[in-house]
Amino acid sequence: MLAAVIGWIAASFAVPARAEPDAGADAGSAYCPPDVVECHGEPLDFEWSEAAFEGIDLDTGWVPPDGAIQLRFGLRAAGRTRIAMGTTGALWWPAPIEASLVGRRGGGRLEIDYGLEITARLRFDVEVAGSRYRWEGDIPLPGGIPRDLAASASGTFDPLLLPGASDRPVEVSDATGRIRLLRYDAIGAVVSIPGVGGGVAADVSVRLDARYATDRVEVRTGRVIEREGAASVLSPPTGSIDGFGGSVSVGFGPVGTLEREVWLTVYPTLYLEIVGRRFDYTIATIEARVAAERTEVRFEPRTLHAALPDADVTPLEMDFGPVPVGGRAERFVDVFDDGEAPLRVTAAEPEGPFEVDPLALDVEPHATRRLSVRFAPLHAGPHASTLLLSTNDPDEPLLAVRLRGEGVAVDGGVPDAGADAAPEASGMPGPYRPASAGGCGCRLGRPRSWLVEGTSVVALAFVACARRPRRPRHVRR
Repeated sequence: MLAAVIGWIAASFAVPARAEPDAGADAGSAYCPPDVVECHGEPLDFEWSEAAFEGIDLDTGWVPPDGAIQLRFGLRAAGRTRIAMGTTGALWWPAPIEASLVGRRGGGRLEIDYGLEITARLRFDVEVAGSRYRWEGDIPLPGGIPRDLAASASGTFDPLLLPGASDRPVEVSDATGRIRLLRYDAIGAVVSIPGVGGGVAADVSVRLDARYATDRVEVRTGRVIEREGAASVLSPPTGSIDGFGGSVSVGFGPVGTLEREVWLTVYPTLYLEIVGRRFDYTIATIEARVAAERTEVRFEPRTLHAALPDADVTPLEMDFGPVPVGGRAERFVDVFDDGEAPLRVTAAEPEGPFEVDPLALDVEPHATRRLSVRFAPLHAGPHASTLLLSTNDPDEPLLAVRLRGEGVAVDGGVPDAGADAAPEASGMPGPYRPASAGGCGCRLGRPRSWLVEGTSVVALAFVACARRPRRPRHVRR
């Protein structure tokens, strides 16, 4: 409807012309909240355009190019509305993963360009009788054809213009030039006075107003964003058992409302002409809205892809079995990163006679690193603790490895506290080694019988053989 009204106005006041169409017609973590585990951001630009017809932009240039007297004609016809928004898509966690779309300052633009505009210019650079004359300017069009029948304007704004934005909505407006609609020479019709004339006239102009605001941002795999500066909580893909996995892709699709109105302004005028000079007196300004249109603007969705770490820790239970008091056994925790981003792991020192090394490690994507866990009982009896691992995995920010073992008293003496009961990489308890003269200097109260010592060695060897050996490397399930 809007294009039809503007087309009717242009056709009423302009002479049709033929012309060929013109053939060539920041981002990042600053947009995330403070104190987040991870943040990812990248630019996402949106554009929406609606054209009533293919634009025409014709310019002859100055012809002849090297002439002393030159002419230039131009014709521009357009029927388009364009909205562009430059934004940054941001994603952060800890859980839940949240995503937001943040406008870049001055990154929005609203443009309207409808109607017809004609230019006709003359310039000359000549020398007559030794004097040089130069001039350039507009020249009248034949038949009083109006030059300006175009409503063309643009304005910038800060996206996204969601509810809560201070400068919502953005507005642009432009009007055509005043066009003489009618003229009646009242003085000449009543009395004839040489050199004097006058009467009434009516000029009209057409104004186009446009307003835009974003109503919401539809987020794929997340909730709709309906307020300026708000975030969307993402949900794992349907049917996923491992959460988001090694990456997440978030689709953003802004949806807004564009309002356009066409106003016709009439200027009743009294005019007086005296000896070739004209004086106009506008009596009033009368405005009337002749068309209004409300359009839903749906921008083509853009996708933000973010790499994620994905932790896989094995085992989650660790039984050291019987270990002599004063001895030490070692096991290993394999930390595998099945994601696309580096995995960071921080271990909390477990309680009791358990130790972990190192306390922090970084794991590259699709790589495995090990944590060494040691059990060194200082007294007999069962022991249990929990190894807590903090990660930057959004699905598993905290992992727990249960630890247990049993301290076994050694009959007949005190073992060497500095001796390693299990130096092997397999982590199985090694044979008990009694103190020597080069050790702590402790002496046994009485000699150990060969029967007791032999029985202890056989028992520990039986436990070692009964336990399944650990896989040499990480195997994905």
